[in-house]
Parts: sequence; structure tokens; C-alpha cells
Amino acid sequence: MTTKYLGEYGATVVRVESAKRPGTLRSAAPFRDGIVGINRSGYFASYNANKMGITVDMRHARARELMLRLVCWANIVTENFTPGTMEGWGLGFKELSEINPALVMFSASMMGRGGPMERQPGFGPVLSSLVGLTNVTGWPDRTPVNPYGAYTDFIVPKFAVAAIFSCSRPQPTHR
Repeated sequence: MTTKYLGEYGATVVRVESAKRPGTLRSAAPFRDGIVGINRSGYFASYNANKMGITVDMRHARARELMLRLVCWANIVTENFTPGTMEGWGLGFKELSEINPALVMFSASMMGRGGPMERQPGFGPVLSSLVGLTNVTGWPDRTPVNPYGAYTDFIVPKFAVAAIFSCSRPQPTHR
């Protein structure tokens, strides 16, 4: 949702996705005309409005070259891989900022970087439980309850956008 907000503020957003492992929202209902298909999810379309998209197979020899060309053009890179993934592809902040010194990079792994659980994958409901949100919702005489949906997925992007904007420098438009 961070990049959705950036797109709504007028940024040119390019979603880079794996052709081998498409985003999970692509398989989420509702589907256009009720017909299931990878490019028919209304849910995916809603969260990816105002974005262009490309698919890249990072195992291909030229994938890194393509990503570096994109980074030369970009002002901001966001990613939410498990820590070390981008570095493993030679696309960590160190490498990218050498190519584009003005680049702002926002990494949003669930458990952050540098701690004992940094490699722990997860998603919104898991994080809601870990931070104790489930213990303050529901009823005292019942088991903890997650708030509806992935609450953190709706809160964190607003702070992410503020952090990105606070680090960004005005750049000439690409139009």
C-alpha cells in the first residue's frame, strides 16, 4: 500500500514482480466477471492502481542489468523481502546508491534488520500478534482476537510514505 499511496501522490510507480511467483493478491477474489484468472483480481487492481508493472526472473543473467537501469531512472526504491534478498541479487542499498547517489530506499521486512528474528517471514496478522495488538482487542474472558484484516498493512504504509518523503529531495520530472 505504500507504493499505492506514492502513486496517488503523483509518483511514477513501477511494480517489479516475479513471473515465476506472482503476487498473492493476483489470486484473490473478487474476479472480473466472476472468471478466475491471474490478471482478473479486483483486489489486486485496487491496490495496484496508478502503477506500471514489469515481471523479471532474477535468476536470468540479464535481470540485474535491467534492475540497475531502472534504478538509474528511479528516485525511490521500496522492497519488502526478507533481509539479505536484495543484497543476494547485488541490489542492496550499497550497490544501488553507488549507481544513483540521490536514491531513497525503503525496506519493510516484518522483523526489521539486525535482530535475532530478522529472517522471520510473516504478514500483517502475525505482526499484529507479535506487537500485542491481539491482546487489547476482543473480550477479557476470551482468547485474543486479531482486528479485521491485516491492521498493520493499513497503518505502516502511512508512516512509510512520511519517512520516504522526509528523505526525498526534489527531482526533475521524468515527463
